[in-house]
Amino acid sequence: RRHEILGIIKANVLGIVIFILSLYIVMREINFSRMMMGMFVCLNIFFTSCSRIVLRKSLQTMRSKGYNLKHILLVGYSRSAEEYINRISDNPQWGYVVCGILDNHVPRGTLYKGVKVLGSVGNLEYILPENVPSNEFLNLEGDKISTSRNWAVWLHEYLEDMPGKE
Repeated sequence: RRHEILGIIKANVLGIVIFILSLYIVMREINFSRMMMGMFVCLNIFFTSCSRIVLRKSLQTMRSKGYNLKHILLVGYSRSAEEYINRISDNPQWGYVVCGILDNHVPRGTLYKGVKVLGSVGNLEYILPENVPSNEFLNLEGDKISTSRNWAVWLHEYLEDMPGKE
């Protein structure tokens, strides 16, 4: 949170410096009140910081009551999946909840930090209706799948290509 407020301060100071420089370059003199610009920067920092704090507190309250949570179903149990679960557990303010893991090599019922292996990847069509995730993250062959690197498997395509699915 301190880093966020520090970022707000940096952005406002940089903005006012650019504003003053552009005024000087265009007009060759500054006919604006320095006190008014200083008050604008201070009020902007104050109100932006307050709105961010209120937003964080309201999201925290909603998420503690079970609202505004994003449910994730991990496909593939690997070290990167464990790291991902650790990061989510360490940052509850993100609003993510891992509802389970599907893997062909780890036995059903295995727990890691309260997240249960729900079954194999082949059981996806039976498990998915009961555990509807907000996001799908796949770990295949020990590598994280990334849409930005164009290395992705889309869930709807996977379900269409499953044997027995039409």
